[in-house]
Amino acid sequence: MIAADGGYHHLIATQRNPDMLLGDFDSLSTENRELANQRGVHQAEWPVEKDQTDGEIAIRTAFANGCSEVILFGCWGGDRVDHSIGNLMLLDLCYELGLQGVLHHQGENIMLCKPGVYIIKGRLGGMVSLITKSYEPCRISTEGLKYALQNGNLKKGSSTGISNQFFNDQAIIHVDQGEVWLIWNGELPNFEHQELVR
Repeated sequence: MIAADGGYHHLIATQRNPDMLLGDFDSLSTENRELANQRGVHQAEWPVEKDQTDGEIAIRTAFANGCSEVILFGCWGGDRVDHSIGNLMLLDLCYELGLQGVLHHQGENIMLCKPGVYIIKGRLGGMVSLITKSYEPCRISTEGLKYALQNGNLKKGSSTGISNQFFNDQAIIHVDQGEVWLIWNGELPNFEHQELVR
């Protein structure tokens, strides 16, 4: 577990220590930095003026340490829209590095889906949305959703894929072409069940 800068604030309340605390520490209070020192948390400090966000550094550090899966917590919302969008784009970095990545926020998951088969779990009636990321039309088939697609085309700028629902507790998304954001209410994905075409 890696805490990026002020992300450590969220861990303190859970009494959990990260394996590493990193960043430029511009959003970490002096009090909590001292608490990390007292708890013996390994720390890696970066300069404030740099070309990468603390989030990107955390992902690259996870990759360098042999991680194959990345779950991003506390990366959405707040008072910095630019950081929220930038954190979403970090899922592209995960893919480029060969990592399975998902962003989790208040019960919702966001995953970047490129050609492959994706299995997700939720509850009957739970929200599932597919939003095209690529400029080319996305060819998609779905199983287990209320509004099914069979070799359907989703185009960038269209809202066709928004606000679908689980028809039961599991859905399968087949992405044959293009890239989509898959957003759903439900469990974090079991990455062992994802079949990506690389």
